[in-house]
Amino acid sequence: DSVAPFADLFYETLFKEHPILKKTVFAKTNFKVQSKMLMSMISTAVDNLGNPDVLVPALKNMGVRHCRYGTKVEHYAPVGAALISALNECLGSKFTAETKAAWVVVYGVIESVMSAECKTEAGEKAIAAYYAKNPVPKDAEEKPAAAADAKPAEPVDEKVTHKLVQESWALLVDSVAPFADLFYETLFKEHPILKKTV
Repeated sequence: DSVAPFADLFYETLFKEHPILKKTVFAKTNFKVQSKMLMSMISTAVDNLGNPDVLVPALKNMGVRHCRYGTKVEHYAPVGAALISALNECLGSKFTAETKAAWVVVYGVIESVMSAECKTEAGEKAIAAYYAKNPVPKDAEEKPAAAADAKPAEPVDEKVTHKLVQESWALLVDSVAPFADLFYETLFKEHPILKKTV
């Protein structure tokens, strides 16, 4: 599987630090499909960093969908920490301090927009409905979430941030590509109705 190295590392890190997420939000997840969706979501965000008219609505829609999966505001920080860790592991020395700072800023935007949907009336209802159908197991222990990393103290140059994130993501994707064909092939195999409706 072409996306396996990064996605596997991401989920391994996430569940090692926050095992409750595997028992709650990801309890019914097909990780082969989810890995491809993760890569696609990050690619969409990276590709549209300079185009907020596309990026913000896409992130809001993802935030709404994630509410339906039981994703709460406090789940976003562990995801960000796992993302930074997986990028660091996969990119090695190419994941410089400047690149890391750029990803922290970009993930902060992603987190802010998507998690805001959890605070809407519709988001709160969707999350409550998810947990009404999928109660947290009694043996599941929630660990307080740590932030992905502190925001850089220095003012951030938006163009430099976008460039660092896009270049580092391209390095990663080039090393695991092609994933888009596999993503859609799997998505439509699992959910053929989407091919006809979307």
